[in-house]
Amino acid sequence: MSVAGSFPRNLMTVPGKEVTPQQTDLRDQEKQTAARAAVELIEPGNIVGLGSGSTAAHAVRFLADKVRAGLKIVGIPTSQQTMHLAEQL
Repeated sequence: MSVAGSFPRNLMTVPGKEVTPQQTDLRDQEKQTAARAAVELIEPGNIVGLGSGSTAAHAVRFLADKVRAGLKIVGIPTSQQTMHLAEQL
């Protein structure tokens, strides 16, 4: 068995400690709050690293709203998935 195969798919899941839908919703709300706060720190002309993961995806979506409203930045994606999301928005 490979090392990757020995880890659970969702590292937040512990056997016997299943995550409820309410906990998942709360976690996602917290991620969105963190993403919004990060985007608020971005200023015109910044070079912005567009990270990877679910919180970064929220940040890219919020940042896209600001760019459509006229914010001028340079975004550097850290993954193909993030690049694709940014291009779609």
